Amino acid sequence: KEAFTAHYFDADGRLRNAPETQTAYLLALAFDLIPEPLRAKAAGHLVEL
Repeated sequence: KEAFTAHYFDADGRLRNAPETQTAYLLALAFDLIPEPLRAKAAGHLVEL
């Protein structure tokens, strides 16, 4: 989980090293791959898409 987050998300919960798509955010959130402090930020970026 930590390695996934370090590779694919920045400190603001935005995707990096991957296309920023709804599917990418949804899967990461659904499979609990994003740590709690970044979940709200990542969900916010998802809503922006």
